[in-house]
Amino acid sequence: MPEHRPAAEVVIRAYEPADLERVRWLFARTPPWGRTYPRPQALPDDLEDISGNYPDGAFVALQQDMAGEALVGFTAVSLISREEKKDLPEFAPRRETFSRIHWVSVAPERWRLGIGRKLTQVSVDWSRERGCESVILETTVQQEAAVALYEAMGFQRLGISQDGPWRQVWLELVL
Repeated sequence: MPEHRPAAEVVIRAYEPADLERVRWLFARTPPWGRTYPRPQALPDDLEDISGNYPDGAFVALQQDMAGEALVGFTAVSLISREEKKDLPEFAPRRETFSRIHWVSVAPERWRLGIGRKLTQVSVDWSRERGCESVILETTVQQEAAVALYEAMGFQRLGISQDGPWRQVWLELVL
């Protein structure tokens, strides 16, 4: 049986407040930490106010489907403040200016189609435009495909931290 691969082009654009319900839907049906999960997921607290928490660093991936325009991915990135630097693991970079990718989420039916790569690249470009020396992010060790994607894009592993029951892999891309 041939694999179905959506043919429509993916367009990345800046997040708009009108996108919130579609972002909420994306997160509701996206399994946490790359796993399957039998019930809808709540929107993380920081995404309840995307415009406030990520004023110019939130982006959506859109694709045309049979019902119209579908939101198929989301990313959020921010500059790291002096206060936030204190909360990072000891192995995190201590550069003067760097950013952190907080979210890269892709609709499960669109995994492995390059949408995560496009969203990550938009975050890297955003960081570069703001004069950042590097970009950091973390993901769980269970998300092997995500770690492989980031490493293929040039990110280097910094270390592993523990966040409750989850082991987090931290990665950095020097710009």
